[in-house]
Amino acid sequence: MWQEHRRDGDLDKGRGAVVTREHRRQEVGKVDVENANERWNCDPEELSLAARESLRRARVAEAGGDIEGRISALRTAIEAAPHAPSLRAMLAVALRQAGRTGEAVEVSQEALRLDPGQLVSSINLGVLLYQDGRSEEGIEQLRQTVAQWPASSLARQSYAEILSVSGDAAGALAQIRQALRHDPFDPEVHCALGDVLRVAGETDKAMRAYRQALDLDPEHYMANLELGGLLMFQGRPRDALDYLEAATKAEPGKPLAHFAFGSTLYDCGYFAEAVYELRESVRLAPDKAESHLTLAEALMSEGEYAEAWNEIHICQDLGYEVSDRTLALLSLAMPEPPRSKSLRK
Repeated sequence: MWQEHRRDGDLDKGRGAVVTREHRRQEVGKVDVENANERWNCDPEELSLAARESLRRARVAEAGGDIEGRISALRTAIEAAPHAPSLRAMLAVALRQAGRTGEAVEVSQEALRLDPGQLVSSINLGVLLYQDGRSEEGIEQLRQTVAQWPASSLARQSYAEILSVSGDAAGALAQIRQALRHDPFDPEVHCALGDVLRVAGETDKAMRAYRQALDLDPEHYMANLELGGLLMFQGRPRDALDYLEAATKAEPGKPLAHFAFGSTLYDCGYFAEAVYELRESVRLAPDKAESHLTLAEALMSEGEYAEAWNEIHICQDLGYEVSDRTLALLSLAMPEPPRSKSLRK
C-alpha cells in the first residue's frame, strides 16, 4: 500500500508504493467489516426509539467525519439498548478508527459475550488484538473464527491479511484460495489476493489480481489504489493516473487517495492539478506532514512561494525534518518569511 514516508526529501524522486512489514502491521484491518446493517444483522426496528435516534446521530456523525461524535452517539445507543451486541460491534470499529485499540478490544469482547455467534465481532477482535501488539492472540482468534465459520470469505480474508503481514505468505495464500472457492466473483477476495501477493513480492501476479477485482467492480477503491501504487513503483506514473483518480472518485473522503493521486500528478508534471488534490489531502488529514511537504513542492513548481513556505512551516511544526536541499531551493526562489503565529488552518 502507499506509504506516506519520504525517503530523503529530494524533489526529483518519485513517491511510488513503498511496502514494509511494519507499515502493513499498522495498516491491518482494512477488510470491509464496517457495514453494520448488511454485515451485522442490525435491524433498527428491533431497537428502542431512543437507541434508533442515537444510531441515526452516529451515522450522521460518521458521514461528517466526526469520529468522536460517532463514538458518543453509539455509547448512548448502547445505554438505551444494552443487550444489542451489534451496537457494540459498531462502537469497536469507531474506537479502532480513533486509534483507541485497547478500548475497542474490550468492547469487542463484550459484544462476543452477549452473542458468541457474531462473526464480525469475532473478526474485529482478532484484528484488534494484533494491532494492540498481542500478535499471537490475534492470530489465534482469527484461526478460531475461520474454524467456526469455514465458509466465510470475510473471515478468511482477515486471517490471510494478518498471516501475510506476519510473514506467513504460504498460509495467507491458502486462506485466500479457500475464500475464492466460496466466492469466486467477489472483488474483495481478488483484491485480498493481490495484497498477499504484493507483500510476498509477486508484483506481476498481484497486479493481475487487482485487475481481476476491477473487472468485477471497476470502482473498487482499494484495487484502484493498490494497482496505481504498483504502477508508480514500476516507474509508470502516467499509467497509474487513471487508477488513482478512480480511487479518489470511489472514496472522496479518503485523504490517502488524494495524496497518491496528487503525488503522481506532480511526478507527471501536472502541477496545478497536483496542488488541487494535495490541498484536499491536507484538508482531510491536516496532521500528515508528508502531504504538506508534497503540497509545498507542487506550490513551488507553480511559483506560489509564500504558500509553499507556509506548508514547509507546518511540516516543521508537525516534527518533520525537511531536507536542506528543499529548503535551499525554496530560499533561492524566495527568502524565508517570518512565521505567522497560527500556521495551521
